[in-house]
Amino acid sequence: MRILKSSDKYCIAVVGVPGGERVVKIALGDGAQLRAEVARIRALGAYTSLRYRLPPILAAGVCTAGVFRGKESYVMPRLAGRTFSEHTQSVLTASDELAAAFRTVLAALLDIAAEHCPDPAYDGGTGRYFRTALRGELDAVRALEPFPYLLAADGVTLDGVRYAPLAVLVDRILTSNAVGALDTGPSDIASLGHWNFHGDNLVLEDLARAAAFRVIDPDVRMATADPLYGVARFAYTFPHDTADYQQYLIRSSLYTSGAPDFRITFLWPEVAYRHYVEQFAPFVAPTDDALVALDPRFADGRMRLRFRLSYLQCLLRGVSANYERAVEFVDGEATAFRHASTLLFLHALRFAAHTAAIVASQSEARREPASIRTASV
Repeated sequence: MRILKSSDKYCIAVVGVPGGERVVKIALGDGAQLRAEVARIRALGAYTSLRYRLPPILAAGVCTAGVFRGKESYVMPRLAGRTFSEHTQSVLTASDELAAAFRTVLAALLDIAAEHCPDPAYDGGTGRYFRTALRGELDAVRALEPFPYLLAADGVTLDGVRYAPLAVLVDRILTSNAVGALDTGPSDIASLGHWNFHGDNLVLEDLARAAAFRVIDPDVRMATADPLYGVARFAYTFPHDTADYQQYLIRSSLYTSGAPDFRITFLWPEVAYRHYVEQFAPFVAPTDDALVALDPRFADGRMRLRFRLSYLQCLLRGVSANYERAVEFVDGEATAFRHASTLLFLHALRFAAHTAAIVASQSEARREPASIRTASV
């Protein structure tokens, strides 16, 4: 047995068996979430686009012997290959090969999103869903230090640019005419999904055969979301990996003078950083042009807005999901630190500012008389 990952919640190990290897996930505490994972993986087989991508549950139940006796567990085949994140970080990965694989994976994730079954409870209520979801995520962030202070500040400076408070930006987005327009037409919200397609959960045996990627680890804490949330989790790969692999440093006067000014330095090796930026920067560009260039389906304005709201939801969830009270000060300096939730908060702030500007321009365009719009072209 080899341990792949261990925490206070789970132990994940690889066990050799005749003809291959198996992955065993064991719940070290309450097994309810693990049972929910088993149920979700089996339920996702209803989607033909996901059925062959998810490794099957070979066995599930309670360990009967050894130190893990009485603990909930499940067994699945070990997938061959490396994660998309591992390919992205490798100096051996050619940029053009990675770019082709990225486009292939993104197109497939959009196909998966399109297959989701809309929940009719949200007919005429997609905007309502996002208003409830994003305000709920913001409330969760507001309960965690140091975010009450940052949310109450007049503004926050990030990398030399001053932004309005995050709560103000989120309110501007959610009260916009653009989001209000989502409350027309059929539901865009689904009640069954994987919801967790970040790069470390996508396994590729070979970049040249990226269309055959497999997926692991659904997020069972989410029951309902826009299907584009799964695509947003793929877009989330760069901030997720930067936080998870601690490849960043935040410089700030927050813990000395209290000034809410921040500068982020990324510590990735040069090749890895270039790979991440080349692939994932278009998702967070300040205009929609780069997003549309990624896939022609993003030419649909409603779809772009749903993606943006889903990505903002993803970032805000990341703040609370990755929260630890402790701040890692570097070399004893109060002005240099690592704190994953603060990093993700700052990503959310910048993205919310871009999105608020976009929806404001869209709302203004809706209010203009047709003659003015024509004259301005």
